[in-house]
Amino acid sequence: MNTSPDPLPGFLQRWRIAPPDDPQFRTAVWARLQAARDTRWAAYVRQHAAASCAALALAVVAGGWFGQWQARRQATQDREVLTTTYLGEIDARVIADTRAETHVHH
Repeated sequence: MNTSPDPLPGFLQRWRIAPPDDPQFRTAVWARLQAARDTRWAAYVRQHAAASCAALALAVVAGGWFGQWQARRQATQDREVLTTTYLGEIDARVIADTRAETHVHH
């Protein structure tokens, strides 16, 4: 059985990395940070023009469809109210029924 000590821990303790000095390192890091900070919504849209246009077109179509649906629904409700009110004003039977209900409740 081999009982010799493992040389790896000693080697790792003596191991030193000496990277070359880069005088522009700090400047480069700050430039990258500034570039990331300057990225705004408009830059994102420019970089993703096709997807942005598709999303905008979808939003416009969906908004138009929903607006038309809601306008039709509101027009139907208004038409029913106007019809009931108009007929109530000119139909003698409705006027008589309304007067009869009014006298019963008082």
